[in-house]
Amino acid sequence: MKRRIAMAGTALAIALVCTGCNGQNAVSNAANATSNAAGMAANAVNQTAKQGADAVGRTANAAGAAASQGAHAMHNAVSGAAADTNAALSHWLVEHPRARSVDLTLVAGFNNHNRGFNFNGYSNGDMAVTVPKGWTVHVTFQNRNGIAHSAMIVPYNQHAKPSRFTPAFSGSSTSNPSTGVARNSIQTFQFKADKTGQYAIICGVPGHAAAGMWDVFRVSDTAKTPSLTTK
Repeated sequence: MKRRIAMAGTALAIALVCTGCNGQNAVSNAANATSNAAGMAANAVNQTAKQGADAVGRTANAAGAAASQGAHAMHNAVSGAAADTNAALSHWLVEHPRARSVDLTLVAGFNNHNRGFNFNGYSNGDMAVTVPKGWTVHVTFQNRNGIAHSAMIVPYNQHAKPSRFTPAFSGSSTSNPSTGVARNSIQTFQFKADKTGQYAIICGVPGHAAAGMWDVFRVSDTAKTPSLTTK
């Protein structure tokens, strides 16, 4: 009888131990499953974050490329406009260093700026011609406007006068400047820029200079070459 009881106790103990082992295994399996699920979730989050970062990077790269293309286009447009302007200016002023002379072209009524009262498209002092002292200036004057115009180099303080202008240098005027010449007429004159200072290029027809048909002419004792600048 005692032997049977002992055996029964041993069986019960074994059963309890097995039950405990099964419980531990279940807990371990559950923990492993939870860990695996957490890992999968973390991987999904990381993958989503990476995809988002890649999308942001692609967007930033596209924006940078577009900005770069825009900057290049603007630079090319500005450079092209500057080149066109410089090409036009080079036609109006051609230097001859060995001869110490310069060819200056003045076109009256070049466009409709200031109602046609302009030289080379500039008025009210927006164009400035500078020549070294002692150089000879050869001027070719053309009138493209429908009314008569002329060209003179006069003392600067005369640029706002209505009439009665005085040439600043000997020969620095078209013939009959107060009368002017008709459309498509061409006249030439030349003079030596032998006095430093600031002067004015004007139309000598009464009232035209006062209407803004004047620009700036300078004689410099420091300039090495002639120049033409515009505002």
